[in-house]
Amino acid sequence: MPKIIQNIEKKINQATLKLLEDHNYQSLNMKLIAQEAEMAVGTLYNYYQNKEELFLAVFKQSWQKTFVKLDQILSEQKKEKNILVELVISLYNEICQRKGIGSEIIKADIFNENDISVIKKTLRSKFKSALKILEQNQKIELKKAVEIRLIDSLILTTVHLATDYSEQKEENIEFIKSIIQKI
Repeated sequence: MPKIIQNIEKKINQATLKLLEDHNYQSLNMKLIAQEAEMAVGTLYNYYQNKEELFLAVFKQSWQKTFVKLDQILSEQKKEKNILVELVISLYNEICQRKGIGSEIIKADIFNENDISVIKKTLRSKFKSALKILEQNQKIELKKAVEIRLIDSLILTTVHLATDYSEQKEENIEFIKSIIQKI
């Protein structure tokens, strides 16, 4: 009788992210991932045809989790500038938890441009919602061109600091807060 593995996709996801702590995309293979997830390689292939498909699935799942967290922050309708700070901190933490899977996928050139576009569009939408809350609470109005630049700047700064300076979390968050305070 085959072994039944509870929460198998979650287990595969966690194993992949854990292995990325010590390995890069090129050095990982399905056998190593299966071992880390404590399953047979054949079982892993029942879920993913190849390493590229697996990495993209893990990447997409991680972003879906991020979007749920951002939606929770937005649904709480925080007042003042806290909502932007909370979005940035949540995004920062989520990027750090991904262990660089996005960078590895970019280096391996296995990205689907549509996937990137959806992630960017969704992130912008979340931050735009936060700005709308700020505008209503503080009775300010940002011009459309300024709004888009501000959103993109906050997102790109957060991603950059989380990936390139991850060991300086407190300093990074304080830096981003100082930007937000100038709004």
